[in-house]
Parts: sequence; C-alpha cells; structure tokens
Amino acid sequence: MAELKASELKYSAPLVTKMAGLLLTATRVETPASAEYAPEGALYLNLAKLGLTDEAILGMAEVAGPKATEGEAATSTPLPFAAWSTPLVTAKTSGEAAKVVSVIFPTYVEQIEGKLCLRIFSQETAGIGKPMLEPKTATKAAVSSCVCTVFCLGK
Repeated sequence: MAELKASELKYSAPLVTKMAGLLLTATRVETPASAEYAPEGALYLNLAKLGLTDEAILGMAEVAGPKATEGEAATSTPLPFAAWSTPLVTAKTSGEAAKVVSVIFPTYVEQIEGKLCLRIFSQETAGIGKPMLEPKTATKAAVSSCVCTVFCLGK
C-alpha cells in the first residue's frame, strides 16, 4: 500500500445550504483503494472542492458573522473556526447498504498555516483509558476506500 497524499483524496459534490447569510456545506471525502496514513505530510483539504464560493471559512478568514476573541481560559490556543468532520469509515457502494462498517477512525479538522488539514487517529494500544493517537511511520493505518464528511460554515 502507498502512503496517502492530499492530492489523492476524492471529493463528492457538496451539499450547500444558506444559513444566516453564510453557506453551510457538507462534502464527502474518500481515500483511494490502496492507502495508508502516516502523518509525515499533512492532508490539506482542497477548499475549492468544499462548496464555498469564496473559499473563506468563518474564523479563518474575514467573513461577515460573529467574531472570536481570545478568552480568559483559552489565551494559549488558536481561535475557533467553523470546520469539522465525521469519523472516517469504510466506504460502501449502493449494493452494500446493509453491510456492517468494519473500519472506523476518528478524524479532526485542524488549521495549519491558514489551511485546513484532515487528521486521522487510531487506537494504538488496546484497553480503556488509552488515548487515540495519530499513526506514526512504523505503525501506518490502513485507510483504503474510507470516507468521511467535512462540514464548513463560511462564504
């Protein structure tokens, strides 16, 4: 299997709705049929394919709407932005609708240097109380033919 690259991600046609003067989009993102994830290179999401007309996400760019300010308890963390994702699961075709999901990885959308990045996590060790970690080079995660939905609020 080859290491997953951002350029290999496939995007569905986004579902777009207007909400209080902003666009709320939902786009399915799928990995190729043979892919492993090790976060050596970031999986930057293509803003042009996420359904926003100006590619501007609330909190990351100048978008008319509520503004975030640094709070008392969050002065050391970045300001919030309006993009998030569902877990990454095995993709199903229309004929496999009743098939049980066999693979699931929690995901997290993060802002890195002004770009959206999809992060994928897995259970490194068995047992309750153990954290979810990003796979490292030696322990790549098999994310072949998996899909998640990325949501964005912006312009």
